[in-house]
Amino acid sequence: MNSTIHVVPGPREHGVVLHALQLLDQPALASASVRRRIPDPGQFTGPLHLHVTDHLWGPTPGTAADRITALAAGTSIGVTLHDIPDPTDPRTTGGTGERDRVAAYRRIADAAQVVVVASEFEAELLRRAGTRGPITVIGLPRAEPRPAPRDPGDRLPQVAMLGFLHPGKGMETVLEALGRLRLDLAVVNLGPIARGHEEYGRRLHELAAAQGTTLQISGWLSDADLLQAARAVAVPVLAHRHMSASGSVGSWWQAGRRPIAVPNPYLSELEESFPQTLELTDDLAGAIAAAWQDPARTWLPAGTKVGAGPAEVAEQLARTLQEAWS
Repeated sequence: MNSTIHVVPGPREHGVVLHALQLLDQPALASASVRRRIPDPGQFTGPLHLHVTDHLWGPTPGTAADRITALAAGTSIGVTLHDIPDPTDPRTTGGTGERDRVAAYRRIADAAQVVVVASEFEAELLRRAGTRGPITVIGLPRAEPRPAPRDPGDRLPQVAMLGFLHPGKGMETVLEALGRLRLDLAVVNLGPIARGHEEYGRRLHELAAAQGTTLQISGWLSDADLLQAARAVAVPVLAHRHMSASGSVGSWWQAGRRPIAVPNPYLSELEESFPQTLELTDDLAGAIAAAWQDPARTWLPAGTKVGAGPAEVAEQLARTLQEAWS
């Protein structure tokens, strides 16, 4: 609904911000008002739609929840929630345990009239956290996959992960798998170290050396460069066991790749909806070795469907907000 003000705080290169601005550039939402800063409570009386991952809204999950519930006290709000916390995830975020994030997301969801998430698994995580109201699932937008090259064997000798690198994403698992294989393959992350995790990056380089391999971290890549790099590497991998939804999957698919993936509920959900688009395995080392020997298995077949594009996803969001405020 175009009378809704969409609030999208945070740096433009952040994945949540990129997602929000991509949708707001589509015909269904292109005329909507957008605010790139967190408004003061009472600044707007019309409905607000907020794109939320907790650290973009405050230094702690509790602060983020305080700010959002303060806005909700003065007007109707809808929220699209990202990075839904998993109570079984051993990570900590900024020194704050996942338990605090669970409580914060529950408060945010309970304050909103519309709650949107990107997967059924995310909806289930919110329900486990005690969220009482209805939850709408609108999947992440997916670009049509590029076709596989004529010679899939023409590739860089690299095992690659994609996106911002941070604790919990599974890079240690990849390095340890390469250490067991002793193949002449490097490991690369197509993307930068997440802000504040530079020391973690140094520890990963030490682990790579101990495993007898090398780790390269590309830093920030433009969309075109990321697409080119994702098509050039030998073995694409997803090793994050606790993802609730992920743009990295769509980036691999857009490049035409069929990544090897460590199983988790979200990826199982995707594989059920879009069969043969992932290679789910508990034997990461064995799957990497097989992919190195048979490169064709890392490419999507021609004509593979991977979900709705940005224009359709924007239409779904606009319709959801329209129905809520009418």
